[in-house]
Amino acid sequence: MQARIWISTFIALVLIWAGVAFVRAYTDGYVSSPEKVMALIEEAPWRVKGAKVDTATRRQHLEKVAESAAKLTFGQRTTLRDEHQEDLAFFYMDLTDAERQWMAEKTVEPFYKTVLKAFNAMSVEERRKMVTNTRVQMRKDGRDIGGLERVTQADPKFWDRLAEEGIGSTYENATSEEKLMLGPLLEELQRRVQGIRR
Repeated sequence: MQARIWISTFIALVLIWAGVAFVRAYTDGYVSSPEKVMALIEEAPWRVKGAKVDTATRRQHLEKVAESAAKLTFGQRTTLRDEHQEDLAFFYMDLTDAERQWMAEKTVEPFYKTVLKAFNAMSVEERRKMVTNTRVQMRKDGRDIGGLERVTQADPKFWDRLAEEGIGSTYENATSEEKLMLGPLLEELQRRVQGIRR
């Protein structure tokens, strides 16, 4: 009798773990993590010393990186930027300007579109206050404000223009590198607009 209970328990456990393995294998393509994104970045074929990689192979790998990054939650995107800021910077430096532009379209613009409507509906003073509070919070949190400060060194009126003209013209007139640097700001503005708590 006791042997029958153990056999039944063993079979039930095998079925449960088989089910878990199936669900994980099935959903693996639908979920991502900062670790998965970083693994793809580190596996970029052109980052191997002396490697010659054609444009099609580069684009194919960039699509994998962008797709994985797009599946991250807000918290995961924050973790990725906070914990791998330098690695991300080196990765983007390895890209051509056209590739940076493409990555900006795939990884930054979804936040841009979300924030654009709400931000542009605000008065200039409301936008100025939100931009100031966002900068203070990002600096306080140790988030990637460095890239944005480089943008303002080249354009000291950047923050005023952002508040006065809105995100639309600021983003549209930005270079691909500046668009990538705007990513953390747009994520933070999205968090504030949507009331997402850390």
